[in-house]
Amino acid sequence: YKPKKKKLTKVLYKKVFYVDGMHCEHCKNRVQETVNDIAGIAGIVNLKKGTVTVSYEEMVDDEVIKTKIERAGYSVTKIENR
Repeated sequence: YKPKKKKLTKVLYKKVFYVDGMHCEHCKNRVQETVNDIAGIAGIVNLKKGTVTVSYEEMVDDEVIKTKIERAGYSVTKIENR
């Protein structure tokens, strides 16, 4: 199973979320799908680095993204602007 890639019409900015608990391809797909379900953003997961690079098309509060990832069973340890 591979989650659908989400295309944004314009990217205003990007942030990197560091996520603990992703160990396999299933974890990667679950986190990516969770992030991509949020309107106005698209996420790409790097399993080796344990990161999710989130592209923003509109303003979405970081807490919304963090909460969704944590409800999926993972923990966000750090958020960086790009």
